[in-house]
Order: sequence, then C-alpha cells, then structure tokens
Amino acid sequence: MDSRRLVVWISTGILGFQGLTLCFDLLNCTALSWLYVRLSGFDAAVQRSESLA
Repeated sequence: MDSRRLVVWISTGILGFQGLTLCFDLLNCTALSWLYVRLSGFDAAVQRSESLA
C-alpha cells in the first residue's frame, strides 16, 4: 500500500473515532441534562444557573 494512502486511512480512522466520541459525549450531556430537569424541575435548573452567574 502506498504511504499516502496509509496516511489517509489512518487520518480518516482517527477523525471518525473523534467524531463518534463527540456525538456520544453530546448525547450523554443531553441525556443527563434532560434527566436533571425531569427530576429537579425546570425552575430549579433556572435558579441554579442564575446563582452561578
């Protein structure tokens, strides 16, 4: 295999893996935020964000 092709395949694999982990992290953050709002209520989330500012 040509060295340029190998570099392209490795780079594609690395970028693909980073994209998948980014999507997983965003999904996890969204799910945890949704769960927090469901358990605590939206008013508690708003009050907490105002107290942090």
